[in-house]
Parts: sequence; structure tokens; C-alpha cells
Amino acid sequence: MLLLLGCAGPGNSASKPVDTAETADPGDTATESASDTHESAPDSDTGTAGPCEGEPDPERDTSLEGLLGRLEAQGCLADADEDLLVAEIDTFFAKETVWCDAVWRVSSADGLWFEGEPERVHEHGSVPDVTVGPDGAHWLVVNDLTPGKFAEVLREDPARFWRQGYIGIGGIGLWREGESGFEEEDLDMSLPVPEIVVDPDLSWDGSRARLATFAAVWPSMDGFDPGAADLPHTFYRAEGESLTAFDPPVAVVEHGIGDGGMDPTILDVEGGEILFIGSNKLPLLGWSAPGGVYPELGTPADIEGGMLVGAPDAAVDDDGYRLYVWDPAVDQVGLLTSTDGSDWTPVGLVVDPAIGVTQNPSVVRDPDGTWWLYYAQKDAACVEAVEGGG
Repeated sequence: MLLLLGCAGPGNSASKPVDTAETADPGDTATESASDTHESAPDSDTGTAGPCEGEPDPERDTSLEGLLGRLEAQGCLADADEDLLVAEIDTFFAKETVWCDAVWRVSSADGLWFEGEPERVHEHGSVPDVTVGPDGAHWLVVNDLTPGKFAEVLREDPARFWRQGYIGIGGIGLWREGESGFEEEDLDMSLPVPEIVVDPDLSWDGSRARLATFAAVWPSMDGFDPGAADLPHTFYRAEGESLTAFDPPVAVVEHGIGDGGMDPTILDVEGGEILFIGSNKLPLLGWSAPGGVYPELGTPADIEGGMLVGAPDAAVDDDGYRLYVWDPAVDQVGLLTSTDGSDWTPVGLVVDPAIGVTQNPSVVRDPDGTWWLYYAQKDAACVEAVEGGG
């Protein structure tokens, strides 16, 4: 029997980044969005450094929450506070292997069995998701965990935190495949506040882009783990006219049972869509949105798959629907299939064991019919260096 479990995704400081009406309709302009309830991101070109010049108040709050609170309120930090915050981040990275994830890919003719020599396509990124863009290229989003990136953005362009979240520790990075590999693209998610935004699910339908995410903020988290954030967990949906710029995110699902869930993915079905989440402690859960209208926040899932799933990724095939998921019992990718999006049948593992660990799957099909599996795998040398104190 296939065992399918979950892994580790916008939120805010005192209030949620997006409030919704009784139903969340991503296409309804009456739905209250982040831009209606919060100030927009600071303009990095209009002198936001004013409140951060000179020596800070010696009686100020220098806790992590205090530092991040001032960053949100001021759009920047004094040099001394920048140093304190960077030191806090560096201490975390020195003892955690989360930044050791690399993204790999391997292809398949039918998406039912992946084998062959995998290709390493990205460093220091977890929970990858990929879509085919309007140019036919692969567009890749990841939890960007590049060492030193948080400090660089904090000191040089803190307004970027409002566009991508806390990039470098819990924000979304975007890359497009070109002739020389994947190249980073500018991304603007129009966030109401800087926050930990993770576990992206990106799609392009030929005319508009869609991005689903999970997020958390301090003080709701224990350290830097969004999966351990206070319940309920909230999942967001945003649309844009391109893959690089999105409207403010809208909260569409809120779940507070078990571990709250992580890793959202949206499946397009006839007449609407379904948002699924992964969990370490709960069965497959999905929320139907007929016509794109989600139920009131806090409404229980209307789809329960009966099996534990981790990091689901939705796909449409010629015969129905697929969910690629992570099976932590063997650190491999498994597959569920359905003809209606509601009733799911486990098929089994779909990756040649010789490839090794394959976590947090994302699968996309090229116009020529080739299926590509993108997945995360930790770099052994990186893990050894962290665990060995080097």
C-alpha cells in the first residue's frame, strides 16, 4: 500500500495579509485584497532610508520580532539593526540544512515512469514548481534559500521583501530557462507586508498566470519554520497578466486541524478549480471552487482522499487528472489519479529508485508531450558541512 505524507508556505504580523468576504472569488473586485487593508511596499527610490539613518534608540526592542516589526513599519533598518538581524539569520543557517536543497529534473514519455540521468538545474531552492510559459520556456519558482541573499536584499533593496517575501530565508524566487540555463527574473507578488511566503504553485493558462502560496509571519512561528506556525494556516491565490507580476494575494482557504497543512496546489477541473494541500498528519484535503468561487474561510474541506499525502502537485492528462505526491517512507514521488478530481486512486511510485531521493515534486508537460519531473534533493556535501560544524 502506498503511504503518502507531507512536507513543508503569505500571512502577516498582527492581521492576515488579505481579508475576504463570505466567499473568496479571485475574479470578484469586491473581494477585499491586501492592497485594501495594508500600506503598499516602500519605494526604494524615494528616500525610505530617512528613519534608518544615524544611531538607533539604545532602548529599542532588539528581539527578532522587534527588528522585523521595525523593518515592516519603516521599510528599512539602521545599520546596527541590520547587523543584528543578519547575525540572527546566519546563526540559523549555520545549524540547519534547509538551504542545502538543490532542484533537479528528469523526463518521461508518459509521466508514469521517470528514469535516466537527472539534471541539476538550481542551487539552494526547495519546494520547486514549474510551468510552461507563453514563450514555451520552463518557468521555475522555488523557496529561495540562497545563503547571504537575505542580507544583500536587506542592505541594498529592502523593498524587495514586499515583492518576494523574505527572500533568502522564506521568499519566492523566479527563474526562466534560457539557452545558458535558468536565469533569475524579477518577481512582484504585491505583498501587503514582508513575510515568509513559501511553497509556490505556479501556472499559465495561455492568457493569465496564477500563483498559490502558503505563508506565515512572526510572532506566529517558532524560529524560521512556517510549517510550525500557529493555526490556522492560510493559503493564498493571486493572478497576473504575466508570470512576473501579480495582483495582491487573496486568502482562499484556511485550515486549523492537525498540523494545518502546507504545499498548496490548484487543479483546474470542468467548471472551476480545486485547491489541495499536503499534510504530515491528515489525509488528502481539497476545497472545491465552482466558477472560481471558494467557500468562506474556515470551511472544512469537501474532498478527503483517505490517504496521507505530501507536497501534492496537480496535473491534467488525456484521461483525467493526476496528483504527484511525496512518499516520505521511501523519499520518492508517487502518483494518484482521478477522473473527476474528487475520488483519487493510488497508482504507486513513479521514479526509478536509482535516481535517489525525490522530494517536493512538480510535473509539467511540454507541448511535444514530454513530461518533466522537477524535485528537491539535498546536497550531501552541504549537509555534511553543516552537521559537521564546517
